[in-house]
Order: sequence, then structure tokens, then C-alpha cells
Amino acid sequence: MGLINWAMKLIFASSSIVFACLALSIGLQRSSFEKELINSSFLPKPLIADEMRAQLVQSVQLGKTESNSLLIEKLAKRIPVDPVVFEVALNLAVSEGDSTRADILARDVLLRQPRSLAARLYLFASAARNRDFGSLIYEYERLLQVRSIEHNTLTRALIGVFREEGNWGELSRYITDTPAVGETILIQLIYEAAPNDVVRPLVSSFPRAQEVYFQVLVEQGLYEDAYRAWLESAQLSGQAPTELPFNSTFSVLPDPPPFNWQVQRGLAEFQSHGGIYIVFLGTGRPLIAKQLLAIAPGSYSLVTEANGRMPENAGSLEWELNCLPEDRTIFRGKLTLRRIDEEESIEHRLSIPRIDCEFQWLKLHGLSGEIPQRSQIEITRVRFKPMRE
Repeated sequence: MGLINWAMKLIFASSSIVFACLALSIGLQRSSFEKELINSSFLPKPLIADEMRAQLVQSVQLGKTESNSLLIEKLAKRIPVDPVVFEVALNLAVSEGDSTRADILARDVLLRQPRSLAARLYLFASAARNRDFGSLIYEYERLLQVRSIEHNTLTRALIGVFREEGNWGELSRYITDTPAVGETILIQLIYEAAPNDVVRPLVSSFPRAQEVYFQVLVEQGLYEDAYRAWLESAQLSGQAPTELPFNSTFSVLPDPPPFNWQVQRGLAEFQSHGGIYIVFLGTGRPLIAKQLLAIAPGSYSLVTEANGRMPENAGSLEWELNCLPEDRTIFRGKLTLRRIDEEESIEHRLSIPRIDCEFQWLKLHGLSGEIPQRSQIEITRVRFKPMRE
């Protein structure tokens, strides 16, 4: 029942904020003459209601509830359209454990103010308590519209109900039927490690969630699971790529990382005709691009085709290949262009070990130069070419 307690705390916290703001507002609006009046019987009727309302707000702030019922009853007669009076009554009913009365009061509040955070949170918590999933989702949508609670916080609360119940069917249907909101919920499900049999059937319909799903699996060291899921979603009919790395020409493809290229914005970008365009200032060792691979053991030639302008001693690029899961570096190969704006082919030889290297990170870094200067490079293709033993 942790979620319900969470929601109840939010109700009280949110109500207190509302009441505090109202008290401040009332205090600022009253003239100095009104503030000096001790006996409210001298006040005109509208101001008497204001005075009583301020007393009610103050009593809630101070945690004094014994006199609230009488004040609420009087105010409800004087200003029956004021939602704050009914929000205080709701607060009181909840604190007394009177759920029947609280249900009625929540509806009364919403008749007067449909965007009442206190009422919406109460109904959200009530639906969670009653396992009324349809109402729970309805109130979730209304709370999103109120925009008074951080989106992810609210989504985690929604997920918490279904996790506690162990019944994901209603939530899965909602994600599928309401893609605009559903993708956000699905991404949160992935981050919160919801059961894989719930998440995996859904991700194929949501490209952004797909990328998050693969990345999370990789972070958890589940490379085989990530690769199989990626192959199912990629435009490969579930078959492994015939050439590695995948997308060797850096084309703009819908297939997400990590088994497709991921480039660092500000340093590199995909070209519309293929290839990546890199601007490197010759300082540091920034990561420019990377891809997760599944290369079979053996000897290879890594062939890079590139062109551009790379002044001598200004800085260069470097390929790095690391074996997973230890992230052990097994190869580094420097890329230096000798000619200006002419296509060059640079070849490196390397070997993939048979043990503890089923998956590999291929990374492209910048390398500092002795005299750092701006280099502009376009890599048009990179590929692993098997070598005969």
C-alpha cells in the first residue's frame, strides 16, 4: 500500500500549498483598516466570509482540525461555489478515514474546480486502493493535464500500482492504444526494469523506447538479449548483418544504436549522401562515434575510407576496439590523412580472440596534436575484411 500512502502525502502537501497561497492572497487583499478590525460582526457579509476563510486556511496550516467542521459548514452556506472550502473538507474526511464522505467531497470539489490537484490526487489514490484500473488511468490523464506534478513522478506512481498487483494487461493495452502518452510510460517501464515479457512486445511500435530498451540491456550486460531484440526490430528480417560494422557507409537509417552508429553531436554528423562529417580541433581525446559489434573470432583488416583536411601535427583520429564484458582494449589504430580533399584508404590489421570477446565496442576518438588545429574529415566507409589464416 506504499503508493496510496505516497498519494495521500501528496494530497496533504498539495492542499497545504494551496491553502498557504490562498492565505497569502487574502492577507494581501485586505486593507489595513480590515486587519485592525477585531470583531468580525462589524464586517460586511462578503468580508465576513473572507475572514472565516482565512481562519480555516490558518487552522489547516497549524494542524488544528477540531474547529474545521463548523467553519466548513458555515462557509459552505456563505460561499457554496468556493472549491477551497470543499478541499479542506476533503482533507478532513481523509484524515478521519471517512472514505465514503471523501469520495463525495472529491466530486464536489471537481464540480467547482475540475483542475483541483487535491481532488484528482485523492481519486487517483482511491482508484489504486480499489484496484479500479480504468479509473486509475483516467485520473492519471487528468493529473497530466493539471501539470502540477512532475511527469515522471506521476508515471512511476502509475507503474507502482500495476507492479504491486502484478497485472500488466490493462497498462499494456493503454500504452498500445494511446501512443502519445504510452511511449513515455513504456520508457519509464524500461528504466524501472519491468518484466521483459511485458516490455519486449511493446517496444517494436516505439522507436524512441526501442533505443532506450537496447541501451538499458547493454548497461545490464545482457548483450545477447539486446542483440537478438535489435535484430528482430532492425530491417534485417532477424538475420545478422552480412557486413560489419552494420551500416558501414554511415547512411541515415531508422535502426537505433547501439548496434548502429551513435555519433557525438557537435563533433560529427551524418551526411545526407552517406558518411559522417567530423570537425576536430586537435585537443583532448573526445569520443566521436561508436557501435556495438558481434564479430566472430579471427583475423581481420579494418579498412577506413576517408577524405578531408588534417594539417600535419594538428591532431588525428583513432579507432579503438574493446572486448566485452571486461571492456578490455585489444586494438588501437591511428587515422591520419596525408592528402587534401582526396579519398584515402587506411588499413589496420587486428585479431578478435576466441575467449571473452563475443561482443565488442568499436569507438572512434580524436587524438591531441602537437600543434592543435582544426581538422575537417569525412569518413565515407569503414569495414572489417576477414583475412585468411
